[in-house]
Formats: sequence, C-alpha cells, structure tokens
Amino acid sequence: MYLVLDSLVDDSSICMDRILHLAPEACLQTCLRQHALTYHTADLLRKDVDFKEDLQCLSFSNASYDCVVIARVLTVPQDVEACLQQIYRILKPGGFACIAETFTHEKTIEFESMKNGRSREIGLDLLDHLERHFDQVDLYDSDQFDPTYQLINRMEKEGITRDKYPERVRAPGMGFKEIVAICRKK
Repeated sequence: MYLVLDSLVDDSSICMDRILHLAPEACLQTCLRQHALTYHTADLLRKDVDFKEDLQCLSFSNASYDCVVIARVLTVPQDVEACLQQIYRILKPGGFACIAETFTHEKTIEFESMKNGRSREIGLDLLDHLERHFDQVDLYDSDQFDPTYQLINRMEKEGITRDKYPERVRAPGMGFKEIVAICRKK
C-alpha cells in the first residue's frame, strides 16, 4: 500500500487533503499524515483512533474525505456491500479509496457465523464488487514495483509451501502476491 500511495502523491489530479484511515496501520500513519491537511483514524474496536465507527454505517457526512485507506478489513463486517457504499458516500467527487485485501480464492467464501473473528475469506470476485461501486478502479500488483520491495506472502503448512491460490495472485512455490485497488469517485 505504501508504494502505491507514494506513487500517487506526485499525481496532480490526486487530492489527499482530507484522509480517513480505517483500522490504521502504524507503519502508514506517518506517511499519510505528512500528505494530509486533515488526517483521521477510525475503527470499531480500537481505542487508539479518532473515531469509533462501524464501516457498515459511517457517521461522517457525504463527501467528507478526499482519500479513504483500508486494508484487510472487509473480511470482518457482515455486509460488504454496505461497507463499499459507505466508503463511496463519504468520498468527495474526485476522491479515491485505497483498498487492499488478501485475495486467496476466486470467489469469496462467506461464513454462516463469525470464524476466527471474520465473516468471510476474500476472493478475486471482490474486484467485480469494487467496479460496481466505484466509477473507476485501477489495480496495482506488487510485482509492478522494484523486486526489492515486492511482498510475497509465504504460506507454509507443516513445512510445505502452499501456493494453490488463484492464478492472478499466485507466486509459484512461494505463496501469493498483493493487489491494491485504487477506487475513484468522479
């Protein structure tokens, strides 16, 4: 996410004056703060954020933020569609959401009840949902960046590397690579 966001900073068509960082990662906070006039954090359960918010029903006004940053959160809320609608709603025209998830299946697997604190495992079909909710979606694969910085998620079970992931993200003999979506509102 850092590399994707960093590549957007020099884009004159991008405004990052007001940023909302959902379930904020400490490693991104400094970078995001230095590019924003207003930087807010939000999470439903954490105490170290500016706002306690349920992503399915955000209290922010329409068109409140230029940028929303969210990573590995859409596995938790019951209603992903509501989450995407809320993110779109609070974006200003010309704004964008930076969304990163772990895509380990072709199709999302929904659980009947919470499993390990999650409602689902995300599949590549989430990319179709993003395209339905946002006006433009640009995808960044980790292998688009310098190999020094590429993140390959190495997954092992009993000492054996697992790499049975969708071909779009599969890193043969290693695991899976990252995809970050930049979802724009016109």
